[in-house]
Amino acid sequence: MALLGKWRWRLVVEKEALWNRVVEAKYGIHRRRDWEGREVKMNSSYWWKALWKLDKERGSDEGWMYKGVVKTVGEGNDTLFWHEKWCGDAPFRVKFNRLFRLAEDKDALVKNMGEWRNGEWIWKWSWSRELLGRENTLVQDLNKLLQGSKLEQGQQDSWRWKYESKGTYSTKSAYTLLKSSNREADTRRFSMLWNNKVPLKVSAFVWKGMQNRIPTGDNLVKRGIVGSNTDFACIFCGKQTETASHLFFTCDATWAIWHAAYAWWGLQAVLTCEGWKHLQQHMGMVRNKKVKESWYVIWFTIIWSIWLWRNQLIFKEGNDTPAMVLDLIKMRSLYWIRAKQNTELAKELWLVNPREACK
Repeated sequence: MALLGKWRWRLVVEKEALWNRVVEAKYGIHRRRDWEGREVKMNSSYWWKALWKLDKERGSDEGWMYKGVVKTVGEGNDTLFWHEKWCGDAPFRVKFNRLFRLAEDKDALVKNMGEWRNGEWIWKWSWSRELLGRENTLVQDLNKLLQGSKLEQGQQDSWRWKYESKGTYSTKSAYTLLKSSNREADTRRFSMLWNNKVPLKVSAFVWKGMQNRIPTGDNLVKRGIVGSNTDFACIFCGKQTETASHLFFTCDATWAIWHAAYAWWGLQAVLTCEGWKHLQQHMGMVRNKKVKESWYVIWFTIIWSIWLWRNQLIFKEGNDTPAMVLDLIKMRSLYWIRAKQNTELAKELWLVNPREACK
């Protein structure tokens, strides 16, 4: 992400470079680029798609890179008045959306929004109709905000990266920023995923599933392996397109398995359908330290067993029922815990009361 950020930076600050003009011709982008993510064509390169999804990866409304850049306006020859964040903490099209809708030229540069008179900059407004009382008040608020921004004749507009003293983007500063902002969450997730008592292939499968990288129906459609969403409905219910969230958490058939597994442990719960949060909530249901490790294994066992059940129905035309899958979950988890913890769990007690068996 930090390396991609370098290209995003260069895309904006090196507009006259040959490579930049080639990219402009290839993708048809506007010469005055901004930092906000945008929708790109499906046939674009992976690099180009990743470049414009960069900020969206962090789940932020603005994005880590968008918040890290600051526009220094000279004479306003390369800054979009309404669209760019150059004065204040948000673009004017967001902060003064009513005025933006009334502006005659919504793509105007800052230098086209006024004129120099005797060395002093004077703002000039052009609206699509006469303003009403409330709208005139908004113009006054806008003028007050603009008083803190002084334009300079003959000075070029430029960008500054606020996490470097020199103001130039560096992958090192971006890497440090990204690691510090998400280190705690990444460490906790890493521990939850890999420090457990299940086979490595199961942890690897769950890791891919968490990133939506397993061959569920929606991904097969996206990769062009099957024709459309209707060609790959959920094998269990046939009502919806098969997605990882639906397959493992919200389908009636798999929900019944979760419900039965929790009842086997003497528990009841209504959990989220988002993978990481589902695992976190699952872990929070048991407090006893002796029981917790085995309870942890149950979550991975259920996920793995649902996937095997799904594949059996698709490729082997199997006829296992949810009750049979639950029996397999009980036995798989028993063998995995015995093998990894080097302990002899009593099988008879485990099948009836697993919490007592762990104690």
